[in-house]
Amino acid sequence: ALAAYQRRILSRAAPFDRYVEGLREGDESKQAALTPAAQRGAGLFLGKARWELPLTPLSCGWEEHRGTLRSRRAFRDFEFSHAGADGKPRYVSTSGYPAFDEAGGFLGYRGIARDITARKQSEGELRRFRAALDISADSVFLADVDSMRIIDMNDAAGRNLGYEREELVGAEVTKVIAGRSLEDLRAAYERLIEAGAAEELVRMLHRRKDGALVPVEV
Repeated sequence: ALAAYQRRILSRAAPFDRYVEGLREGDESKQAALTPAAQRGAGLFLGKARWELPLTPLSCGWEEHRGTLRSRRAFRDFEFSHAGADGKPRYVSTSGYPAFDEAGGFLGYRGIARDITARKQSEGELRRFRAALDISADSVFLADVDSMRIIDMNDAAGRNLGYEREELVGAEVTKVIAGRSLEDLRAAYERLIEAGAAEELVRMLHRRKDGALVPVEV
């Protein structure tokens, strides 16, 4: 597994290695292995350690990361953030492994870095969505209309029906909706999706964990 991991890093690091060779040799054709934008970025950090740059570590503190490097150990998915050209935060995940010469002398680290800004932004949106759900005192369930299974719920839903979240996520909606078949509920959801909004409140019964039925409006 480690050998495959190293091969993957080597294949992705090749353009950067060629660029660095071009800098040493003054060979502009080799420097062209990186795009102009990538060259500008490389110029900001070449010759500097990460903790000497305006970066904010996310996965662990700088001291722990420096300890990993001092021990000559491989690292994976070390995340940090920095301000982009527009002043907005950008997020990066980097991985690397130590390289040694034939005599066992340490040569440095080889590694790759990935821009994970889009993923981090999506995670932030999900956290805000989750927080908004949990603020509500009303029960909120999210269901997949194809499988008719619960894919998420807020804290109030669990409290009101006496369930832990893990007990309901993945269960069919009929576990908590009494007196309605899956076909009936699927047709109702499809009509709602097609209309874009409920024309009127729908009354139904929710089934608590203890079996008690609770009238609700949705």
